Amino acid sequence: MKLLLISWYFPPVNTIGAVRVGKFARFLFEHGHELGVVAGKDWGHPETMPLEFPLRRIAYVKPFDINFLPKLLQRALRPPSSHGKPAEGPTPVSPINRASLEAPKNDRPSTLSRLGNFYGDLTNLPDNRVGWLGGAYRAGLQLCRDWQPDLIFASGPPFTAFLIAKRLGKRLGVPWVAELRDKWADDPYSVAPIWRAAIDQWQERRVLGTAQALVTVTEPWAEFYRGKYDKPVATIYNGYDPLDFDVSPSNPPAPSQSPLVIGYAGSIYPGRRDPSPLFE
Repeated sequence: MKLLLISWYFPPVNTIGAVRVGKFARFLFEHGHELGVVAGKDWGHPETMPLEFPLRRIAYVKPFDINFLPKLLQRALRPPSSHGKPAEGPTPVSPINRASLEAPKNDRPSTLSRLGNFYGDLTNLPDNRVGWLGGAYRAGLQLCRDWQPDLIFASGPPFTAFLIAKRLGKRLGVPWVAELRDKWADDPYSVAPIWRAAIDQWQERRVLGTAQALVTVTEPWAEFYRGKYDKPVATIYNGYDPLDFDVSPSNPPAPSQSPLVIGYAGSIYPGRRDPSPLFE
């Protein structure tokens, strides 16, 4: 099968989204499938993950920063600190992850912060990577000038990848599949205002309604999306590559007398996904 993969996160950026998508691409390649990839660029994260297979058709596309205006205004209007440097202020909330930046109840956001959040809710549709849409679409067409995929597979978030896959699928006459590593319009951590939540629902239905099938990461989510869209939904759990770890029944980890160490691979959402009860 010839497959065009659309994902903002892809090696060498070292994030959990790139781990899942990069390993998925590697295993497809090892099973004899042909791949083309359209990915992001200048992610703002360490670029230390190796690309584990030769890939001839890959385009890394830098996005246009749709939020340059509020960032510019914030820097210009931020009051100077006592040391003559600009004082640190709140970052405008991006719709890609509003909940993690929600202000505490006793910390009223400033007017500048509220304006930045309103700008984000109004323009970041579906998320703050929408400026990647045009360049990635053109890069996808360029990859497919002399190579026709059988399927387009888009992984999100960011969900801008789905808009790119939808447009490319329509232009090339190729079916596409959406992988939801997180929920889009039904994100339980979202703090979007009611009007923005309604836009998210409308845009999600308009985009995912054209997908041939959906992929998600848990069976309860799969059941939810089967009911919502009445189309095939596959569950592909998150996992790990055993080759990345030197641990096997014949080579168990040595017992330790040191205190138990717990590693959490995820985001902290104050008051929602909070480790305080565990610590208590």
